Amino acid sequence: MIEAVLLFNMWNDYIPGSSRARRVKISPEMKESIDKYTADKGCSVQHLFDVALVTLWRIWNGHTETNEPKDTFTEKKIQRIYDDNKMPGDKLSEEIYLRFKGDVTYAWACSIVMLYSCEGLYEFIRRTICYFLRERGYLRDEIYIKFFKNEDMAVKQNLEIDTIQ
Repeated sequence: MIEAVLLFNMWNDYIPGSSRARRVKISPEMKESIDKYTADKGCSVQHLFDVALVTLWRIWNGHTETNEPKDTFTEKKIQRIYDDNKMPGDKLSEEIYLRFKGDVTYAWACSIVMLYSCEGLYEFIRRTICYFLRERGYLRDEIYIKFFKNEDMAVKQNLEIDTIQ
């Protein structure tokens, strides 16, 4: 319980849907990927975060409306995603402004921070966006090559096999 109080204090009694957007410091490499995605999709950084957050939340809960994990496999998958999706670069010289809109997803984010390797909500936000951008091919760094490139190749090979015949 003390950890939860400390976590919420880091965000100064944040109230999802009501509090103003918070500044999140990111690396230039991450900013470049975000800018490319938002330009291509014609959306805001907030929209990008909302979609990334809900994507991971839905994996966790098996497309329900709860914060309960679908099963131990999905718990491990989410843990691996947050372990493996650090932000590229280490210089925090760029900024984005984001907010959590819903109580349920905010509570889920706080629980993931306490359970896994994120060092607070700012790191959770960075890793959520990085995972989403890597999965969509907008962030192509050494982590993308290690975890996502082989999946892309497999998908392309399956498409080629399906379309040849």
